[in-house]
Amino acid sequence: MILKVFTQPSCSKCPAAKALARQLRTKSLKLKIEEYDVTGADGLAEASFYTVLSTPGMILCDDNGKEIKGWRGKIPGLEEVMVHLKEILPKPLIGGFRLGRGMTPRGMNKLLEKRYGEMLPR
Repeated sequence: MILKVFTQPSCSKCPAAKALARQLRTKSLKLKIEEYDVTGADGLAEASFYTVLSTPGMILCDDNGKEIKGWRGKIPGLEEVMVHLKEILPKPLIGGFRLGRGMTPRGMNKLLEKRYGEMLPR
């Protein structure tokens, strides 16, 4: 899963978009963040490919670069992005895990919580 963040130096909302990306990085280990400055050639080309016409722009893509959800010219809320991540990322099969020798259900829950954090279904 990739989150592409499009910014430019003169954008007043772009620092908040970058801060959201950093926050999301801590929430999901499976999320890769790519930041693009649209004033440069590479950033402009990538923005053009995803039709990002205003900054800030955030595009959530699968590992092949296919767009799943996009926010152009605005910053989504943390919860809004997390909802899309929860829908897409594989959910752990809590009942399908086999407990190892000496592993209690409580210990397995701690292990899962440490590994998946907020991505666990509640």
